[in-house]
Amino acid sequence: MKSTSPLTTQTEKKKLFFMTILFLILIGLILWNPFLPTPRTPSSPIIPQHPTKSPPPKSILLPPNSKPPTPFVRNITLEKRIRDYTPFESNEVYYFLHWVNSLSPEMWQETHKTAPTISISQLQKTPHLYRAKFLKVSGKIQLLKPHKMAREKNNPSGVHFVWRCMLRTKEGKNVEVLSLEREKIYPQNQAEFTGLFCKIYSLPLQNQQSKSIPLFLTRKLLPPSHLPTSTKFQRNLKFEQAIQDNTPFESPDLYYFLHLIESTPHTAILQSSPPRARFYQLRRYPEKYRGKFVHLIGTLLYLYGYLLDNQGHPCGVQYVWRGLVVDKHRKFFEIVLTEKKQTFHPGKDVVELYGVFSKNYAFETTQGKVIQLPLIIAKNMKKYHNIPFEKLPFNQLAYLIVGVGIFTTLIIFLLNLWAKRQDKAFDAMRHKARIQRYQKRKPYLHKQFQSTPKSPISHTNKKPHSPLTIKF
Repeated sequence: MKSTSPLTTQTEKKKLFFMTILFLILIGLILWNPFLPTPRTPSSPIIPQHPTKSPPPKSILLPPNSKPPTPFVRNITLEKRIRDYTPFESNEVYYFLHWVNSLSPEMWQETHKTAPTISISQLQKTPHLYRAKFLKVSGKIQLLKPHKMAREKNNPSGVHFVWRCMLRTKEGKNVEVLSLEREKIYPQNQAEFTGLFCKIYSLPLQNQQSKSIPLFLTRKLLPPSHLPTSTKFQRNLKFEQAIQDNTPFESPDLYYFLHLIESTPHTAILQSSPPRARFYQLRRYPEKYRGKFVHLIGTLLYLYGYLLDNQGHPCGVQYVWRGLVVDKHRKFFEIVLTEKKQTFHPGKDVVELYGVFSKNYAFETTQGKVIQLPLIIAKNMKKYHNIPFEKLPFNQLAYLIVGVGIFTTLIIFLLNLWAKRQDKAFDAMRHKARIQRYQKRKPYLHKQFQSTPKSPISHTNKKPHSPLTIKF
């Protein structure tokens, strides 16, 4: 029976150990996406001090409304039967929604140009004279929220979601409007619209009373035309060099970079190949990166709306979104957005944005600590998704499998070669040790051989031939 040396058993154990490690590495490469690493969320995030200026508004996005299932036909008889001081959702509301949703954009623009402006006090006195007419109204937004219409089946307008807005005019009168769309306007902003006057309805209050409010229906809420719009941006290098760190959040540099980010197209920012935002580089060398575009990827910790005290600045931005992002190195960045086109889940979503670095400003936490955070101003941001393994393109998936196979084969070949060399070296060492032991015992064996008498048995190790004797 062939005996196995302890070296062979030890080598096989090493081979088995390394093969197990390689198998685990291969499984890890398959399960892990090697293309886009996901940043980690810190175990103890900083809780910000939320300002009490204004609550965060609702998202601009609503589920899309479908086109009217049937063409709109005006019904004069129905318009004459409309009565005031009735509940909010009634047949006439869906009738006017059908009318508004059937107008083309060209017809709506012409109507917006030719619609007259009316006093709300005069409208409340004689509502029947202005019913089913397009009127232009402007005021300050008191309330803005999405609203789902009650009817789903018997709804000829095709409108199921609207923006329900409460405006307060210069006369001090409240007006309610149902809008299919809206621009970038938020509560406490000035707005105007051209809408169809429907009726004066009774709004129930908490003390079991009601309030009479005119109801309009429009296609889009617009910012007032008399507000100053954004002018062309001009770069001022001297102003950028004079910007100091540890200054308040709302300062001239904030409006300056808001004007810059609003005037620069997103494609131009991408073509400039902005570098990745590094916390220590922005903290140590702010003058080097100030006014330059950077690329930030991290986990969103919070996001809320913020109303600016913009007085006469040409950037034209009055409402922004403030947030906190932490990268994969657990470093925090303060971000400012002028738009929000998606719904984000703080603490879960990994976001990506391209913005301009402004400064390092003093950030106060709820624990009373003051830390310096880099401030990055961007137009918008999007969710940063990892590519799942099963959704990789065929060429990338094939390259990945072939590369892992070649790498595994190479490692196995090198381990086998190393094991064979170890076996040869150990065999040579054993042979050398055997020769040394023999050489050490050789004088003793030679001396013992000379001291013994010579005999046929001792010399030849064979018994002598004895004569054959026969006994009778």
